[in-house]
Amino acid sequence: MLDLNKLFDEKELKAKVGDELRFSLHIQESVGYVPELVEHDKDILELKEKKITRVNEGKMENLPSGSDEGECTFIMKAIKAGKTELLFHQTFRGDKEEEFKFVIKVV
Repeated sequence: MLDLNKLFDEKELKAKVGDELRFSLHIQESVGYVPELVEHDKDILELKEKKITRVNEGKMENLPSGSDEGECTFIMKAIKAGKTELLFHQTFRGDKEEEFKFVIKVV
């Protein structure tokens, strides 16, 4: 699995058909942090899963507001050869705070 969080400095990333790619961003909906997958060619990369892992998993019931902090991981699968941009936004209360762009070449 290619961990895109460790590959920020690469201008173009190569993957093989069948490879999985992973990218994680901070999530905390109660205060407004929501990551978004904005753009990709669905014929080349398929979103397999959007997995949310909470810091306080299983303990949320008695915690104060704002305790829903965690990590949102997008898992993509390369399904066809080609080249695509993969674009993510970290939003805060609906406004784009950060942008993460990767060029993926699937062979």
